[in-house]
Amino acid sequence: MEAISYLDSLVKEYLLFRGFAKTVSALNADCKHDPGLGYQGQQISDHLFNTLIPQHRTEDLVALLKFLQSRIFCKLPEHLASSAGQLETAVLRLFLVVAIQKKKQHRVQELFQSEGDRLLTGDQADTWGLWYGLPCLNNPQQDHRFQVYFTGDWARMVEASFRNFLSEALLHLPLPALLRFDADKRQRMALQVQVSRLQGPHEHLLGHDSAVHAMAYSADGGNLASGDAGGVVRIWAPYRPGRGNAERTAVLLCGAPVTALAWDTRTDKVMLVGTQGKGIKAWHADTKRMVSQVRLDAGAPDVLDLACSPTEPVFACIAGQWEKDRRACGVLSLWNMRTFRKVHSVVLPGGMCLLWWKPWGCLLPAQWHVAGVGGVFPSGPPTPIFNTPSHCHR
Repeated sequence: MEAISYLDSLVKEYLLFRGFAKTVSALNADCKHDPGLGYQGQQISDHLFNTLIPQHRTEDLVALLKFLQSRIFCKLPEHLASSAGQLETAVLRLFLVVAIQKKKQHRVQELFQSEGDRLLTGDQADTWGLWYGLPCLNNPQQDHRFQVYFTGDWARMVEASFRNFLSEALLHLPLPALLRFDADKRQRMALQVQVSRLQGPHEHLLGHDSAVHAMAYSADGGNLASGDAGGVVRIWAPYRPGRGNAERTAVLLCGAPVTALAWDTRTDKVMLVGTQGKGIKAWHADTKRMVSQVRLDAGAPDVLDLACSPTEPVFACIAGQWEKDRRACGVLSLWNMRTFRKVHSVVLPGGMCLLWWKPWGCLLPAQWHVAGVGGVFPSGPPTPIFNTPSHCHR
């Protein structure tokens, strides 16, 4: 709402540019008698409690409350709308109490004459009947029915409640396009800054002395494994707010270049490490130890890719020879993750280059680049379901 006065000046400038002098004069006159005080919550509250109520200005008080109801409170969500009526009732009663204390009986009668019919037919009608007898009491401060309303604590509570509620109501007020322009501009600039930050590196992970050949995130995204040509696997815990100190970190020495990494997507506890010449190693995140090691056939000793089933305790492996021509035969095999024994295997022409599971676990696609051909395999015996042209050149 701070931009209202600035936008008023822009509108006047535009009207003068168009030659609408009479419209500018009318706008200036309206601005001088702005009942909403530029929608400044602090100014509205100060005007109400420091001017209208102490000076017993009945007509101006009623006009301000009607303006707030018609322009602000009526647009509130349902859970806040009911509170608006209760606060209006409290403000009117505070006005009556102050008038009685200052012996302004005519102001009390003036309010009842002006708003009596509305008060007796509104949502708070059942509580207003008693107040019509207030001017007839000689000492209402001592009456047990009104005693609490004449205390300073009640008056301060009404003022604090009104100020807080009005601030909340202004936050929920739908803004016109002119006022949204500045907010939209700031939001776009903030989003541009956020995007520019996301495009750059979020975090640098240093620690490998050799070239990194494989990386894999754990299923929940909280841990990252990286393996290098020197046979070192590092488990990282990139910073994530709210995770505390529960992340896993470790350094594994595999004794051979690391060529592939894969996490068990079902439990997020076992990580598979594929190596060059020394098969597959299984590392358990809870115990931080190697729990098993799988030796591959001598004809295909190097792990080219690994993938874990999202639904079954099974993982797949593509094996071959890194030093040889990639068009050489590759071995696609399935392994039981509990016993680490081979379930199925098949020798395929052409060096396999990519392997992954479908999310529902029913298909195991694989691609290789002999003459640019790709194949799709079921999760049972690895027999091709169909072949399709591919452009994989890993």
